[in-house]
Amino acid sequence: MALLPSPADDVLSTPGLWVPLAVIQSIYILPGIPRLFTSMIEANKERFKGPAALSETLLSNAGEGDLADALSLVAEQHGATVRIGSYPNTKIDMFKENRGSSGGYRVKVVFESRDEKALQGAVEAAKKVLPKLIL
Repeated sequence: MALLPSPADDVLSTPGLWVPLAVIQSIYILPGIPRLFTSMIEANKERFKGPAALSETLLSNAGEGDLADALSLVAEQHGATVRIGSYPNTKIDMFKENRGSSGGYRVKVVFESRDEKALQGAVEAAKKVLPKLIL
């Protein structure tokens, strides 16, 4: 169904599946079909070692600009081991009153780290500096 890029570093087969797992410059190309993806990961799990990637999400009714300064402070304190991203919700009417009462949010703030203690520290710091802006 597809052509493999050339040169591939490695092309791995998974027992019982027709689709290969291609590795190109340490990037694994996996199928989007959950059953195939899961089978390929399970069959090759020895290749995927290391600390787990962890994430935590906070939702806010404030705009990104309203969060920026406070999140910059949190990033300065925790940014060495925690990535912080903010993502506007483009599926709601930003100008409609009482956005929160309808279950919507304006911005999703995502914290990612491989260090659970650092992740929780950054999330708690964000909640302290933005208490009224977090849903």
